[in-house]
Amino acid sequence: MRQRPRAEDKFIAVDSLLGSETRTEPLDEQEQEAVIREFEALSLQDHKRWRMVFGGGALAAGIFFLYAAWRQYVEPFGVRYTGELRSTIRADAATALLLLQSASLLASAGGLLTSKLPPPGDRAAGCLPFAVRHRAALWGGAGGAAVGAACWMVVLVRSVQIHGRKYGSHWELAWLPVGPLAACLLCCHVASMLAGTEREIQRLRGYRYRFKKL
Repeated sequence: MRQRPRAEDKFIAVDSLLGSETRTEPLDEQEQEAVIREFEALSLQDHKRWRMVFGGGALAAGIFFLYAAWRQYVEPFGVRYTGELRSTIRADAATALLLLQSASLLASAGGLLTSKLPPPGDRAAGCLPFAVRHRAALWGGAGGAAVGAACWMVVLVRSVQIHGRKYGSHWELAWLPVGPLAACLLCCHVASMLAGTEREIQRLRGYRYRFKKL
């Protein structure tokens, strides 16, 4: 059976954050709250920074793949990155794959960019930045990107099989399968890290103890 943490353990968990050289006695309740709010403020800054960097990158990539799908639709194989594979994939299939990758990137970007944290001091217990809809968008985007990556890899391998290594190897186009999948997985990883940080802050809030300085 799991034991409740002792009072001494709670002192150690909170006070160790400040360093022994700055502490001669336990923190009172107001000081503990100030420490927790400071961590909440830092968490909020990190959340805004990383979701803008990675979410914005995924959004830009999604727009690019949407443009690529449009170009492929109006001018089949009119650009180099699809034109070199014209003998191994149909024009409509290439358009569909590019659309799938665009949708996956936009879903991952949306899942990351639309997540929010309340200001420090306004967070209720159990408040996490990523709701079910955000996680569904993130992992759905990663799943769609994985399907797109698998299909493009099949196309690249078929090109080698049909034309041989000398003329059929187009591994410079490896970004077609790898790029969207890597971007979507990075968005999932960033979301997991940010949610983990918030869980640690909530755990720290649960370790508060009652003490008032005289």
